[in-house]
Amino acid sequence: MKNKIIRNVSLNLRQNSTLCLLFVFLGCTDTTLLGHNLESYNKAKDDALRSVDVIKDFHGMYPDAIGHFSYYTGVVRDTIWGSTTYLHGRYILVMRVPVELSDDRTRIVGSGEPTFHLRQVTHIDILEDGRFSQHLGKGWQFDHKKWKELKNADGRIEDVFPNISTDKPVPRFDQYEEHMRSLRD
Repeated sequence: MKNKIIRNVSLNLRQNSTLCLLFVFLGCTDTTLLGHNLESYNKAKDDALRSVDVIKDFHGMYPDAIGHFSYYTGVVRDTIWGSTTYLHGRYILVMRVPVELSDDRTRIVGSGEPTFHLRQVTHIDILEDGRFSQHLGKGWQFDHKKWKELKNADGRIEDVFPNISTDKPVPRFDQYEEHMRSLRD
């Protein structure tokens, strides 16, 4: 009896997992089902980089920053713009901005308050299957007030946050950064 219950639970989990993966796959890769396509996404991305001051400022200070939308379709959750940059071979700076897109999803028609996260990476492991495992140390979450300080310091985190190491890169950080950038290309 016990083995039969375990087999049924296992079968249900496999079926449900397959269904969930199918929905995630379709939801993430085939946005044409919702009337949107990569061209619309790229138009909205270009508009965000041009028209939202905090996004424009972030990418102006950190020209190699990666920018993207989360929840672009707005079906599951409200759309969020995310920007990420990698600093001094040791830090990851992330900005998130809630945005409202036009009905055709090609323009920004509104934006909310940005949030910022600066994370220190203490070390990075490369797993047997080639994936990366990052280990985080100290982190800072901040708002637009601290952002203004960072803007006034021309983006130099070492001038705004205590105990920032600019001359001690973490081994394999450059490989990790390259990998993360390749996921957004």
